[in-house]
Amino acid sequence: MKCNASKTSEGNTKKTLTCDDECARLERNRKLALALKIDPEAHKDDHVPYSAETLRMFREHVKWGQEQEREFRVFAADESEKRLRFKPMPSHQRTFLHALAEDFGFDSESMDPEPHRHVAVFKTPRFVMAPMKTLAECVRIRLNAEAAAASIVEEQRRLRANNEAYNGFLLAQPRFGLTIEELRSELSVQFHSTPGLTFE
Repeated sequence: MKCNASKTSEGNTKKTLTCDDECARLERNRKLALALKIDPEAHKDDHVPYSAETLRMFREHVKWGQEQEREFRVFAADESEKRLRFKPMPSHQRTFLHALAEDFGFDSESMDPEPHRHVAVFKTPRFVMAPMKTLAECVRIRLNAEAAAASIVEEQRRLRANNEAYNGFLLAQPRFGLTIEELRSELSVQFHSTPGLTFE
């Protein structure tokens, strides 16, 4: 028996859930992944749900940042809590809280004049849940990605410094049955105009 259905009423069988902003974002991402032939499962592990600015500020004060993140996670998990108020703090720390609130899907506001200025964080309809990864995990992901990118750049620099040539040619639309001798004769024109270029 379907939910709330009876002999005289269809119940919820004809009702559909409306798609909110998060639902629309997920559907847009699904369509893009399908169009670009990207497997979303392959990209789950390296997804970073925090802005680069949030991660930069976190790296400057890791221990303090972890304490604030813990406060955010406790607040996010408590459905009865709608507002979180932090103690007064310096401007750069308030900036971090505003950035982290944005990443969590919260609204935030600085209140009161200095030296009592503090941040209040509010749950909004766009808040769904706390990010699955911690800030520290995302910093490690970014550092690994930066290290991998740096090694690629270093390898390219080394190849350029050693003047090592590429070891292949790309043949676009070669005709069927092309022999190596025919290929050599076609490429010989290019070899004469580019000193040091050979084909083995």
